[in-house]
Amino acid sequence: MQNRSALSELKGTTVLVTGGAGLIGSRITARLKQLGARPIALCNMNAYSEHVYSNVFGVDTTHPDTVIGDVRETVLVRKLVAESDYVIHAAALGRVFIGSYPHQE
Repeated sequence: MQNRSALSELKGTTVLVTGGAGLIGSRITARLKQLGARPIALCNMNAYSEHVYSNVFGVDTTHPDTVIGDVRETVLVRKLVAESDYVIHAAALGRVFIGSYPHQE
């Protein structure tokens, strides 16, 4: 019997990571690269300065697989999902208080 990590199956696949430039998403994206996957990082990039994204989280904001956008943009998300083999959802709206958007879907 072959003993291999389930994560090794991600090699050669395209993985959309929502929130891919954030604290958790950037770690997921880095690990996917180590595994040989092609991560597409979708992030709105407005929680921190570009310096934090680049120097703290290690995000290359100029890389074509770093997509600046919002997970609530249906057309964009559908396009990226169609290009991906897997999706890992790590996006969140930071600093949103309970009841701020009570009628938003």
